[in-house]
Amino acid sequence: MQRSALERFVQAVIYEVVAIVFLTPVYSFALDLPWGNSFATMTMISVAVIVWVAIYNTIFDRLMFRWSGRLAHQKTQMLRVFHAVLYEVTVTFIAVPIIIAMSGKDWWIALVADIGFSFIFAVYTYVFYLVYDTLRPVRA
Repeated sequence: MQRSALERFVQAVIYEVVAIVFLTPVYSFALDLPWGNSFATMTMISVAVIVWVAIYNTIFDRLMFRWSGRLAHQKTQMLRVFHAVLYEVTVTFIAVPIIIAMSGKDWWIALVADIGFSFIFAVYTYVFYLVYDTLRPVRA
């Protein structure tokens, strides 16, 4: 048994709302942009990522189950690290174009900003899903 599409959506929304609240001020400071621009940029990225995270987690969990027989909440520590890092790598292809369009910065600055945030988000992703899976284990 895997998580339902509705639970994946709710999980993604919770993940993104927490991220926007904590990281908008960091983004604003790091790129020297007004708070409103930063909030809009983070929100646009979050909306795009909400769609992607549900797809990503569904694919990841199904492949993990097929290859290892493990359910979503049964990830090993190594699988959790791999899950978080791979997720951030894929998000780069979503975030960089949005950063460029919203900030007016060139692609190099957008890429460096995204790489910096990827490190932050890799840790955040790891912790978020560890807590989420602990609080909401999949029932077999």
